[in-house]
Amino acid sequence: MITKKEKQKIKEILGWRYAPLVKKYMDRKGLLNSNGSPYSTAMIVNVMNGIRHDIIEKAIFELASQTKAKQEAQKEFLK
Repeated sequence: MITKKEKQKIKEILGWRYAPLVKKYMDRKGLLNSNGSPYSTAMIVNVMNGIRHDIIEKAIFELASQTKAKQEAQKEFLK
């Protein structure tokens, strides 16, 4: 389950319109729900608001980690 503190940090990294970014990331990785359909942005938002879902949580943290690394690399490059 994503905590309020984690949610705030994720939003700082990904921005307030994080759900479409996470959805695009999950679509690229081929992550599908039990019906074989892509996860919806509404489900991603629900997970960010406290619903437990291991697959979506993992994707959110992976994307946030990758984005943070890119941001830090860009800052280092600009020095």
